[in-house]
Amino acid sequence: MAGGRRMSDMDDTDEGFAQMVMNPSRTLSNWFVGLGALGIFLAVLNLAGEIHPNYRVSWSGVLTFEITNKAFEDIATAPSFVLSDIVFIVICGIFA
Repeated sequence: MAGGRRMSDMDDTDEGFAQMVMNPSRTLSNWFVGLGALGIFLAVLNLAGEIHPNYRVSWSGVLTFEITNKAFEDIATAPSFVLSDIVFIVICGIFA
């Protein structure tokens, strides 16, 4: 109990998921920044061809569990830059 009230009584249940994402707590905002920075770092490594010695990552394939296309392609035959790279960087940039 905090201040004579139960913790569940102190929760504001009127706020929805959108409000939580648009106005996050300090901890959640730190997670957003961390995930965004990690995503940008991985995208730069992928563009440089250093994320894996034999493969390039297709972010659209990874994030859709290979429904749209293969997630990993041979580095010798895969294009070095695709549209999903830009989309992934933009999404991560929004978080960071």
